[in-house]
Amino acid sequence: MVRHSLGTDDPNAEPDERPARAVSVGSFAISLLTVSQFASFVDETEYRTTAEEEGGGFLRDGDTPTGSATWRTPLGDGSSAKPDRPVVQVSWFDARAFCHWSSHRLPTEAEWETAALLGAIDANQQVWCEDWYHPDFHRDEQRVNPTGPTSGTERVARGGGERITQRFHWLPDYCLADLGIAVVRARL
Repeated sequence: MVRHSLGTDDPNAEPDERPARAVSVGSFAISLLTVSQFASFVDETEYRTTAEEEGGGFLRDGDTPTGSATWRTPLGDGSSAKPDRPVVQVSWFDARAFCHWSSHRLPTEAEWETAALLGAIDANQQVWCEDWYHPDFHRDEQRVNPTGPTSGTERVARGGGERITQRFHWLPDYCLADLGIAVVRARL
């Protein structure tokens, strides 16, 4: 078990990042999913992503969807995604489909923040988490392997923010040019 502080007491942080609380998180292995790994899944299953089904993903939050923006061409400009780069333009549903196929799972918020603090994952890459979003997550009393609520409307994404504690929340069918997948192998 790794013990650390989850969240922050920084008064300049967003309210949904506060307060800090001491937690313990069990052992796990985490990694960013690459384009080539996702391509293997798509090739074997003939899976079509949310962006492919719905006419493209977003380049930035608040943009109009770009019809050609998919995991294959994440910027919608015709340039292909590089095989060794993290896959992006994938929805939470796409992430879960990959996990089901590969026998992996998505990280909880607590696992992601633990990995980011320990340097086990690139905190600059925004990724989907398993947890549903709730603004009061850090006020929860759960201290060992904390998880989010059991239901909700939006899923949590972590990474790519100004602070490790910064939280994003998106509808599960949202696809964005800098939103990807991290996968976790079962607790070691």
